Amino acid sequence: MGMRVDFTGVQEPGEFTPIPEGTYVMTCDQVLTKDEHGADLTTSSHDPMWKLVLSVDPPNEFAGRKVFDQVIFGGKQALRSRLKLICSRLAGKKTDGAIDIEPTDFAGKRCRVTVIQDEYNGVKNNKVTFAGYDHLDATLPGNGSQLAGQETPF
Repeated sequence: MGMRVDFTGVQEPGEFTPIPEGTYVMTCDQVLTKDEHGADLTTSSHDPMWKLVLSVDPPNEFAGRKVFDQVIFGGKQALRSRLKLICSRLAGKKTDGAIDIEPTDFAGKRCRVTVIQDEYNGVKNNKVTFAGYDHLDATLPGNGSQLAGQETPF
């Protein structure tokens, strides 16, 4: 049985264009905790980690575009600092002591996410900045009036 496939607008491999650098309202669509073999995800240093799949919310010309990030449960102070920020600003958790964290704490949650363009092995992609998560009601950098990818209404 044959299949008809429409490749209109589909980029060739290697032609992926990242979204412009900026701050976007995003939703965490998915939290991946296992690899393709069913093993728990870990970093190269064997720290446990989860992968976050974030998508740009409408109204935005980049609505639906995906950005990927990781939550690393490591012992290093910098990793714990970033984890605390993500738990507070994306998951809405109180982070003033020991807490339990579940993938469902992140899935479906919205916040402002600051992304940059990064190059890895010659391919440009998007990367969430180290402290790139903020509450939805936070003031934006600059004059605070516009998110990336949204037109000014006047």
